[in-house]
Amino acid sequence: MTTFKIKNMTFSKLGLLIVAAGLFSVSVYSEVMLFTSVFQANAEKLLAGTFAFFVVLAQIVFADQAAFWRSRKNDLLAGLCGLAVLVLMTVSVAGSVFFFESGYNEMKQKQNTSGMGYQLAVELINSKKNTIAGLKANAEKSEQAGNAWDAGQKRLKAVEVENELAALILSLRDNKAEAVGSASAMVGILESYRFIAWFIFAAIADFVPVLAVVLLRLCPVKESPAKETKQEAKQTNKTKQPAKQNENKTVKTNAIAKQKLRHVIEMRQAVPSVREAKKLGFSYAAFKAEIEALVEDRFLTKRESGKGWEVA
Repeated sequence: MTTFKIKNMTFSKLGLLIVAAGLFSVSVYSEVMLFTSVFQANAEKLLAGTFAFFVVLAQIVFADQAAFWRSRKNDLLAGLCGLAVLVLMTVSVAGSVFFFESGYNEMKQKQNTSGMGYQLAVELINSKKNTIAGLKANAEKSEQAGNAWDAGQKRLKAVEVENELAALILSLRDNKAEAVGSASAMVGILESYRFIAWFIFAAIADFVPVLAVVLLRLCPVKESPAKETKQEAKQTNKTKQPAKQNENKTVKTNAIAKQKLRHVIEMRQAVPSVREAKKLGFSYAAFKAEIEALVEDRFLTKRESGKGWEVA
């Protein structure tokens, strides 16, 4: 898999961390909002929110431990940690499902009450309430004026309007506005199957971070080839450096020996014998090599007799 280096972290590893952190935040938010909505007091809300946060966080911690002990071949501890993850994830997924459902109900309520049909029905209900109040008020006036029959007719009319009002109020329960958003349209299609969607969303929010943590623990991302090559080159340079230093030291020693022999010859105006060279600290091979070097420098020349050397 191709990876892109970002500072000291490969792109694939960074991607896992970003996805895990993002979905972890979604899960934490849904759990905290759900648990805190149950209580009214601030202290209780704080306690419930803290509990919800650590329920989600514990999934990540125990998933990491399960992967760690599995890599150490300790199936008992790995199984116990995995069981803890399963229990915590069940609680978290259920909480997320309830959170999505409560959000859906709130959205549906707002959508239904904001529709044109609902608004017209509310206006009609208010109008009928005013009509009922007016009929009852007129009935009392007629009764006070001694017109009992007219008062009775108005009360009967008020009862009819009240029956119409009751039916109109009941009709509001079945009022459904048209879907105006993508989410409401999707839910409108699913309707009774929406809990399946909630479960899938909740499972993604809780399972993917756990999977990312396990992958980071069991399958650490390897360093990029460029970095490995750079490290190999660095190691090679470290290995070569002592050899180079030894080589430089040898060259420097040979140069000193050459200068020493040349100085002796200049003082004597004659080339020392092999025995004399040994007394000066030269081995036969070193003495021979230095003589040849001085010949190459044209400081010494071979005698015409072919035996020995003399200063040029």
